[in-house]
Amino acid sequence: MRPTVVRGLLALSLVLLVLPLVLAKPGTPGSLRADEPAYLLGALSLAFDGDLRCDAKDLERLWHEYPYVPPSNVILMTNDGWQTLYFGKPYLYSFMAAPFAALFGSNGLVFFNALMVVAMIWMGADYLRRFNSDGLATLFATAFFLIGTTLPFMFWLHPEILNMFATVGCLYFGLRAVESWADDDPATLGTGSRWRRWLGVLAGRPAAVVLSASTLALGVYNKPMLAFMGVPVIVALAFGKRWRSVAGWLTSAVVTMAVIAGISFAFTGTPTAYLGFARAGFPVKTPFYVPTDLVAEADAQAQERMAAAAAMRAKREAEEGGEIDPEEAARIAAEKVVNEEKPVRSFWWIFRPPDLTWQESTEDAWYFLVGRHTGLFVYQPFSIVCLVLFAVSAWRSRTRWMILGALGAVALFFLGQIPFNWHGGGGFIGNRYFLMAYPGFLFLVREIRPRWSVVVPFAWAGLALGPLLISPVGLVVRDATLQAHARGNAYKALPLEHALRELPGHYGLVRDQLYLTMRRDQVRESELELMTLGGSRVTVWAHVLKPIESVTFKIHSPRPENPVRIRFGDDEVELIAGPQEQEVTFRPSRPDKRRWERGYDDYDRLDLHLLYEVVIEAEHGARPAWYGAPLPAWYGEAMQSFFAGVAFLPVETVYTGEPTISTY
Repeated sequence: MRPTVVRGLLALSLVLLVLPLVLAKPGTPGSLRADEPAYLLGALSLAFDGDLRCDAKDLERLWHEYPYVPPSNVILMTNDGWQTLYFGKPYLYSFMAAPFAALFGSNGLVFFNALMVVAMIWMGADYLRRFNSDGLATLFATAFFLIGTTLPFMFWLHPEILNMFATVGCLYFGLRAVESWADDDPATLGTGSRWRRWLGVLAGRPAAVVLSASTLALGVYNKPMLAFMGVPVIVALAFGKRWRSVAGWLTSAVVTMAVIAGISFAFTGTPTAYLGFARAGFPVKTPFYVPTDLVAEADAQAQERMAAAAAMRAKREAEEGGEIDPEEAARIAAEKVVNEEKPVRSFWWIFRPPDLTWQESTEDAWYFLVGRHTGLFVYQPFSIVCLVLFAVSAWRSRTRWMILGALGAVALFFLGQIPFNWHGGGGFIGNRYFLMAYPGFLFLVREIRPRWSVVVPFAWAGLALGPLLISPVGLVVRDATLQAHARGNAYKALPLEHALRELPGHYGLVRDQLYLTMRRDQVRESELELMTLGGSRVTVWAHVLKPIESVTFKIHSPRPENPVRIRFGDDEVELIAGPQEQEVTFRPSRPDKRRWERGYDDYDRLDLHLLYEVVIEAEHGARPAWYGAPLPAWYGEAMQSFFAGVAFLPVETVYTGEPTISTY
């Protein structure tokens, strides 16, 4: 590369690598998220104890850097009835980050992530400069990785960045092995300085084949479905009849996985935390106590839920068949669940056939691409640019078509195998699971034409992704959520993912047979009513199983003469609200959305849910204390600091027809 470009990359690399080392602890971030406790404690235990066992000493380490918010999900595993405890996540990320954790604590894991981000930027820039100028290639590669969710996840103590690095390494070195790169010209190998000769050997095809397979194995160990990203390299080598390279790639992958699994077996007695051991997540409420006695309580609750669901299913089947007493069938089914041996939580779900409906698949696919909280094109805007550039300048490349197919295979795997959790589980920004395959889009690109196309995602970054980029460790907002940025104006036009098991920053409750979902920062709940935020547009979704003929709300406002506009479905009312209660009746002609959802008591039953959008706009607001609203003592402080626009309560709902149910 040109010296100026190299100096620019070195400066950026220095910023990314130094930043994690100066984060104050305790301080930024203030708490641990998702599965971070297990990964962090695993790294610290390897660094200071040389093992992966969990005891009170390990748990106490959490409190030194995160003393204010007790970790709520330390995942542990055991194979001897919870007598010996190990950290219940794949050890590899913790193992590789352990040297940095020994030096810098939890910041060391962030430094390790930053190191991999820097390496990905350099590899991406080196790949693109084959077809573009040094400056344009470097700008594109840098923006590709830093404009999106890569930067926020760099601060997570999670293996997402390691999995991304595995994809980049696989394709970067794999394309070196498949295609002829100028720097690999055999005529140049062994010439020039000793440094250049060493680089020439490292860039040669045999080394590239080994590195491609070995780096991918690092990610496959954490997420086996990432193996799809290796298929384009293998197939391309096979098409070129480079059978030795194919054999070398497969051998390298198998050997690397065997070494990784062997190290895990030496530490824990199992090749991976996802096979063979009992696993559970535990809260840590004190640094001196290992809370494994919670296992019995958690197992009992889970077993009770499973038994109730099995009993209800058996009762319904008996009522339909008429051959056995429904109550007796329910009792037998419940007893069978109680007496069954508890299954081990493992990767068994990878091998089951998909259990989907067409409605679920199409809806989830739409959310996958443009969802407000999960959309690929929303959170990774360079993915669109890469697809366009592929269509313009690289569509003749068979290898890049296979890379596109591998990306699709990873996406379809998550959408098909875990339709309830394809976006990233309990903690995610954008699509956490698909992030590992996202770098594949970079390798769809050859020539960047027109050059100004690289600028387009920057505009979207300023419009929608700014909060993520200026505060990657999380926004300081009321009712904080990892998805607080999605409250911005740019996201209001994007579809809300009603199919997600839990909508980030939202909560639900039942009032007069209506299941209502709403944003936590916009609505406050008292024992008697719901209060909306004044001076803003508040959206509440009403979920029902039957069409609504009419619904009556009680409305009042803590502020006199407060203009209020309320829309329920397609029926809208404007009124002047005040402390005196008013009753308002809405008669929507149709729901705003229809969707099939799994039955709460029977997964194999589909219920047609009708969703009505309720929009409440109060022009002004006031503090609820002004009119002495009766509030629960534990919620008083939250209410006192809330700028309430209007209080509402549904008091009478009239339905038409019967619920629509489909059993498949």
